[in-house]
This record gives sequence, C-alpha cells and structure tokens, in this order.
Amino acid sequence: GQASSNPYTTDYSYIENLLDINTYFMNNIYTYTQLEYSNPPVYGYNRTGIDSILNTFYMEYSHDRFNVKLGDLYEMYGRGLGLYTLQDQNIDYDNSIKGLTLNYFLKENLRASTLIGTGEYAFRSNPANRIADYQFDTNVSLVSIDYENQLFGYLQAIYLTQKSLLSSDL
Repeated sequence: GQASSNPYTTDYSYIENLLDINTYFMNNIYTYTQLEYSNPPVYGYNRTGIDSILNTFYMEYSHDRFNVKLGDLYEMYGRGLGLYTLQDQNIDYDNSIKGLTLNYFLKENLRASTLIGTGEYAFRSNPANRIADYQFDTNVSLVSIDYENQLFGYLQAIYLTQKSLLSSDL
C-alpha cells in the first residue's frame, strides 16, 4: 500500500540512533567508527545486537610521502566518474568497499594510488520496500596516477577492474 495514491501511514514508527566516534593516535593514526542502533530503522534491517551495531570502521595512517587506509573505504577517483563510494543514511544507501587503499606521493605534484577490496551493495526492486531484496557482491581493484601543474592542470589515469555477482531475495 505504500506505492499507492493512499499510502498506509498509521503505525509507522522508527528509531535510529547513530554515533560517530573518531580520534587521532600519535599524530599519524586516525580511526573512524560509526555505531548504529535501529529498532526498527526507516529502511533496512534492525541493528540491535553486538554483531550488527558496528556500521562503519576504518583506520588511516599518514606519513609525509604516503597514506594507508584499511577498513570501510569511501573514495572518489576520476572526479567520481571512475569510482565513487559513499553512504547516505537517509535512503539506506552504502556502496562502500571493505579493503585497503594506498596513496604514495612521488613528488609534490605526482601521486600514485591503489585500492583493493570487496563490497556488498543492497538495493530494492521497489522504492516502497523497507528492506532490500537484491544485492551485488563486488570485487574491485584500482590503480591511478595523478599529475598536476600550471600548464596542463589536473590529469589522472585510472585502471579499474570490477567483478560483480547479483543475488536476489535476501
């Protein structure tokens, strides 16, 4: 009845609590954690147990010449046209990749990057569904080289491989 011109709105309630915790250790290590307690959420599954409350986690190490990130990756390559992962809590959208990314700064204007990981992207066949009924399981590997100067501007070369498998009726 949600997709009709007269949607069912009584008894529609939700409770979602999000807690972001982030901190620096020793000036080089950064951690980010997002905890979610939802019973019931607007969209998606209940998150009430210890095994499901941890929603997002990554750890990042920064140095003068390189940067390493491990965990749930939210990255953008090719100005978002090559690869763009993000989380939008309002519509239960999260196409993050669990894996590793490494950025190495060869010179001030030259950087090499790599990303390796896997992801699960759940989506709905009907926007009125509160729980996803389809899912892509994805393996991703990416290598990029970025160059920037006054004459040419910003140039980026990307090599991306991605393999996906569709599952239905989760």
